[in-house]
Amino acid sequence: MRQRDRGRLIGLAIVLALASFVSQVPHIEAGTTLQLDGSGSGSSVGGNCVWSQKLTTLNGPDVIVAMLAINDTTTTVTPPSDTASLSWTFRASQTGPGNVQIVYYYAIAPAPLPADSVTFGLSSASVATVCLDFGVSGANTNAPFDPNVGMPDKNSGLSTTATLKYNTSNPNDLLMVLEGFCAQGAAGSGSPSGFSLVNAGNVRSSSNCPADGFQSATYSEIVSTTQSSSDVSWPFDTAVSPFAVIGDAIQSAPGPLSASVTAGSNAVDVGQLASFSCAGAGGVPPYTYSWTFDDGSTGSGASTTHIYSTPGTMNVACTVTDALGTTADGAVQLTVNPRTTLTSVSCADPFITNRGSTCRVTVTDNSPGTFITPTGTVGLSQTGVTGTFTACILVGTLASATCNSTFTASATGTATISASYPGDSTHTSSSDTESIAVGSALSITSFTASLANVDAGEKVTFTVTTSGGYEALSYSYANLPAGCLSTNTTTLSCYPSSMGNYRVTVTVTDRAMESANATTVLTVGPQRVLGLPQTMGLAVIFGAVVGIGAVLILSIFLTLRRKRRPPALTTG
Repeated sequence: MRQRDRGRLIGLAIVLALASFVSQVPHIEAGTTLQLDGSGSGSSVGGNCVWSQKLTTLNGPDVIVAMLAINDTTTTVTPPSDTASLSWTFRASQTGPGNVQIVYYYAIAPAPLPADSVTFGLSSASVATVCLDFGVSGANTNAPFDPNVGMPDKNSGLSTTATLKYNTSNPNDLLMVLEGFCAQGAAGSGSPSGFSLVNAGNVRSSSNCPADGFQSATYSEIVSTTQSSSDVSWPFDTAVSPFAVIGDAIQSAPGPLSASVTAGSNAVDVGQLASFSCAGAGGVPPYTYSWTFDDGSTGSGASTTHIYSTPGTMNVACTVTDALGTTADGAVQLTVNPRTTLTSVSCADPFITNRGSTCRVTVTDNSPGTFITPTGTVGLSQTGVTGTFTACILVGTLASATCNSTFTASATGTATISASYPGDSTHTSSSDTESIAVGSALSITSFTASLANVDAGEKVTFTVTTSGGYEALSYSYANLPAGCLSTNTTTLSCYPSSMGNYRVTVTVTDRAMESANATTVLTVGPQRVLGLPQTMGLAVIFGAVVGIGAVLILSIFLTLRRKRRPPALTTG
């Protein structure tokens, strides 16, 4: 036998002997949650890694991780095979200085494994190897690894410590460390903080790791929070060691896909913006969302809004679809109320019996959101007096619509006007009232002159008496004789200066521009002379003039006679 072959056999014997003393991690019984489910390990110098502890699991399906560490960087590794005939997929590899190389694969075991043994194919028959594997139950077997682009993280070098960085997208992951290194002390390396040892192996006879041999170990930690640039470091025991490490994260199996729907409010008005949100859980992200709003409309997105045009109870449904095409439905009920309205009525003053007055009704859309113009007919009624209304049909294109109705009262008193809007297909009802006094129509009860016959220049007073109407009243006189001017008063005094017969008319107008007329006759005679009727006065004046003239003539006559008479003879 050649010396070289004899050395290899001796080395193999030493490795096998040492393998029997490698501390074995007890088998971990797994349930249905994310956890370890058995592990195995082995080591060898030669063409294969010899499994001293084969993998046995209790659950299925499981994610199976198998790692091979080699103290050579030129050896190539072909995909492994195993006694359970699993289908293996390459996940990652890393090389480091000092001829350190690690590579790992994974497989899905649909059922528990009974002492499964994994074999890696190597291109070199004279390398030292350490092989480790373990099972993970409760994992997402459809997408085993956390999808964050930062995973897996790899590192290598010559150092007294090894470091990795974890970035994950899911809160519930199993973090793992795969490590191969040339030990510079008998114990090897320390454990990453927070991680527990899964299994380990070593090869003391290793020409590429002359100090204490080639070693490898796997560690795991189950976390419940998303990792964001979480640094993990651990020391080597005595000195600088050549190493290569890989950090990865296996994500937990999703729960049943579900959809949860919430509404911004449990009730909105027609035309008001309603908001909804939908949250998917379980299944396999990412999710897509589709909506039905129970009025024939549809939508998409995790959050959406919708405006309803008709009232009613709406069953708003969201369908969540995950990455595998699985769907789940959620729904919420939304009450869509008619839009509220505000009605106001205003009636023109005054109300006069047997005369129509206008009442104006305004109905306003009073809800938030986009207005809808109220439509329909407003009902009008009254109490306190009797009367009738004309129809009031709303007209408008904005938030408010209006209509006019003519109210004709047939009795006097206080009228309470009620305007009632019954609502339409999108609006609620509303009403308003207004009270107003109803008076009688304007009339002139009397129109008189203080004298029916006057002489020119003699004072006459006209007096008007009215009833009903809407204060304040205005007065206008017409057909007055000369010397009289119209004034806005209930009495008019003047001195006519022209003779004749006059039909004096008064027109009374109220604030509602209703008017009434009345007429009285005035006869104006000649102006008095010497306080006597004109004929008599003139006769007196004429007689006086004639008498005075006669006296003057007689006086002149007598005076003339005296002058013609001869002077009387005097006797001596």
